[in-house]
Amino acid sequence: MKPSFFFRLAAVVATVVASMIFFPAVSYAGGGPDDEKHFVFRSLNDDEMSEMNPAEGLELDGLYALVLYSDMEGVDFKIKKKFLAEQLPYDGEKYVLLLKPGKRADALLWLDIRKEGFADRSMRLSFKDGPVEAYRLDYVDTYPKFVGESPDAFSNWVATQLRYPQSALNSGIEGQVMLGFAVDVTGELTNITVIKGISPDLDAEAVRVMALSPKWIPAMKGNKPVKIFFQFPVQFKLVTAERKNNSGRRF
Repeated sequence: MKPSFFFRLAAVVATVVASMIFFPAVSYAGGGPDDEKHFVFRSLNDDEMSEMNPAEGLELDGLYALVLYSDMEGVDFKIKKKFLAEQLPYDGEKYVLLLKPGKRADALLWLDIRKEGFADRSMRLSFKDGPVEAYRLDYVDTYPKFVGESPDAFSNWVATQLRYPQSALNSGIEGQVMLGFAVDVTGELTNITVIKGISPDLDAEAVRVMALSPKWIPAMKGNKPVKIFFQFPVQFKLVTAERKNNSGRRF
């Protein structure tokens, strides 16, 4: 996913920086005029993949398939011609783009999504987990918002909560914890999961902080609150005295 903006923060624990970049998996903040709707999407979970079987009926023959389930007609997709083999007609349930073979499994591709009355949207594609990627494509009128006076309010709040576990310090463990969570119709953070972890202690610390979050203002669709999903990569980074001296600053 190619965010139109992102938040940054750094929290200090002794000589360790725990840094985090926040961006939603299903939405961008900001964008077009206030009266435009906004695309949101999320990956299908294992149960949905099993029930819907997005590869059914597709003759891939070495091709890769992007499948987007949606109730919205008239959505336009744009990807570099050298990647696109064929776009199948919308069948009332899903859009299917067949992509050419080659280095798809190792590449990150950008897909532009457009529809009149909607803010333009881009999503990042990767086929590292298999030849079929499936998503649910929907929209909201407004995005969730963390209560605060600035766009950095949530990042600033997390910075005050995040602690680098002593066990990870002792073991010299660093890296990124990829979290998933949802903002539900009441503004609570739910469905907090570790999508890709580093170690039990670092994973647990990232989850702990998310679980402490105050309520958000939920996303709205048709004057009703709706639940949408996010991804949240948390970067734990060890900083040595030499690296701090070379940087000329202390975080």
